[in-house]
Amino acid sequence: MLSTALLLATAFGHVFGLPQIYPRDNELRTHLGDDKIRWSKDCSYLGFESDLPYSCANFTVPLDYSNPKSNKTLALTLTKIDAVKQPAKGSVLFNPGGPGFGGADIITILSEEFMTVLGGEFNLIGFDPRGTANTLRYDCYDSDLDRVLLAPPADIVGNASDTALGQNLASAEVAAAQCLNTTAEIGGLVGTAFVARDMARIVDALGEDGLLRYWGQFAKKP
Repeated sequence: MLSTALLLATAFGHVFGLPQIYPRDNELRTHLGDDKIRWSKDCSYLGFESDLPYSCANFTVPLDYSNPKSNKTLALTLTKIDAVKQPAKGSVLFNPGGPGFGGADIITILSEEFMTVLGGEFNLIGFDPRGTANTLRYDCYDSDLDRVLLAPPADIVGNASDTALGQNLASAEVAAAQCLNTTAEIGGLVGTAFVARDMARIVDALGEDGLLRYWGQFAKKP
């Protein structure tokens, strides 16, 4: 439920803190990582199927944008389907949300549908955001058994009683603490701030008009 997501986000903020991101002016020239995307047609290693031909690439970005002294990098898996109508008007980045799902394969699975919606005039760019699929995968539990044994109880309606909201927040903090225990090394390197910066670097490296055209969604239980 949305209330659970908000509580969990609040608890994560308490546990991890919010990173301070430095300005990205001239970032491609001053920070480590790739400044160009080198597309390849040899994508069989991904195992994706597509009704339209696609390209792939590994694109390197800084691992920690909040630490300009860090020299560690992270490789993002990218996929691309060229616009049917050329010259293309630009590219659209896709992140299916979930939350927690990778996005490199979303454009291959729904290639014809997305191309039709966009009139065949835009390139489709898929990528696995941090914490998903092939990119710095984030999982709070080491096994399915741990998930059953260590997961907090299901939340209850926030106005069900005078203590319900506090119980939900406590459960969310238990879940956040478990995640910190399991993923302490990467917990502060995933999230909206870092993914947004990764997307900005992809846009810059595309060498187009510098505009971020983005399609995404957030799925939640009814």
